[in-house]
Amino acid sequence: MHAWFSARLAGASAAQCAGSVGEPKIDTDQARTFKAEIFAPLERDLGMTPHEMVSRIQNVMQPIKFTAWKREDRLQEALDIVLRLGAKLPTLVAKDYHHLCSVNECRSMVLSSEMFFRACLARKETRGWFIREDYPTRDDKNMLKWVLLQKQGDEMAVSYEDVPMGDYKYRLKGMQSKPL
Repeated sequence: MHAWFSARLAGASAAQCAGSVGEPKIDTDQARTFKAEIFAPLERDLGMTPHEMVSRIQNVMQPIKFTAWKREDRLQEALDIVLRLGAKLPTLVAKDYHHLCSVNECRSMVLSSEMFFRACLARKETRGWFIREDYPTRDDKNMLKWVLLQKQGDEMAVSYEDVPMGDYKYRLKGMQSKPL
């Protein structure tokens, strides 16, 4: 229901924007490379199955010690596992197009898991449901920030951006901000 409602609200402006963009330029060499990468799992006979990869990702994303009750050493352990799983993505095999979709979902799951653990490592505080054993208190002075993740080449860069408290009607007690 929510997706339908969101689409109903955004649909007209999305269509207007799409109509004003113009014809895209297609890099045929890049398209050929992407196609080869996407369909490569259908050509492999040996390797990890998507089912096995999903199971391994779940084994990292489900334990409370990695995701709910966090500490730097455990977060780093989980990130290391996820990075090792990411290195296995080129070995995934697909026996049909259904499994090929699963391979692509595995890529997204590994990326999302890496982003989760990198962001958790970057937030050095406890805030609401986000609990860090090694940083048990909220730190508005240093951590009232959004954690930003951006791919830079083969690496994922982590940076911060101050939360624009002046843009919000409700503010934390004692926070300086501009009037609305």
